[in-house]
Amino acid sequence: MTLIAVAHLKTRLGAKRTNMDHVKRMIKEARNKGARIIVLPSMFNSGPIIDYLPQPRLKYAMRSQAERIPGPTTDQLSAYAIDSSMYIVGGPIIERAGPKLFLTTVIVGPDGSILGKYRKIVLSAKDEEAGISSGRELVYFNLDRKYGILAEDDLLTPEIPRSLSITGSNTLIASIRVKPENRIIHYILITRALENNIPIIAAGGITENQGEIAGEVMSLIFDPREGMLGYAEGDEEQLVIADVPNVKPQQSISPGSLKIAVMSLCKVAKNRDII
Repeated sequence: MTLIAVAHLKTRLGAKRTNMDHVKRMIKEARNKGARIIVLPSMFNSGPIIDYLPQPRLKYAMRSQAERIPGPTTDQLSAYAIDSSMYIVGGPIIERAGPKLFLTTVIVGPDGSILGKYRKIVLSAKDEEAGISSGRELVYFNLDRKYGILAEDDLLTPEIPRSLSITGSNTLIASIRVKPENRIIHYILITRALENNIPIIAAGGITENQGEIAGEVMSLIFDPREGMLGYAEGDEEQLVIADVPNVKPQQSISPGSLKIAVMSLCKVAKNRDII
């Protein structure tokens, strides 16, 4: 088993320096408690500005907060990873790539290198209004097991975590954007773990806007065999730390049934010109 930490982090809208100071402090605390991996929440550097800024200001704010990868935020994460000798999974953050913007989760190794990045595939209507483009590729990384990466609205589409599971992911790592409508998303997280029969590690957090708590979403680590391994809720920063079992996933449905389901889904998508 591997000791994994989830940062139930408080982010202030648009306050990158303050937010990154909070990140640094929580990584140090996780290291002191023996964690090998830490998971940071959605938009840990800028706060979830997409859901709290009015439309006239939003596109300008998105451009001003966007960064290239590598860039200032990932450079800081690399320094924190080297200092702590930890793996860091964080995001998504707003990535600028040419004329496009993506919501991108990064995986940083203890040597400071960027091991991978995942561009969120399933976009909300608000994401599209903000000018975000969709990613095209599932991403996982190997450590003691194969970790599949999910971001925000990916959780609302069972096909994304199912595809990660089919391709061999032993554990899902997810981020949740802190907004009022996500207060009960922990039920969906538990469902995704149960239907794929693999653990899920999810970072929620707290959002502060103009000195007031604007939103809070639960962070949790859940295993379908052992149940809730740890969770955090409320408006105070804290770490969720647990030894997450590393068990070879066993599909809850037969391979034959799964094949029929996948073929049927592909047929429907093709008929509707989705693929």
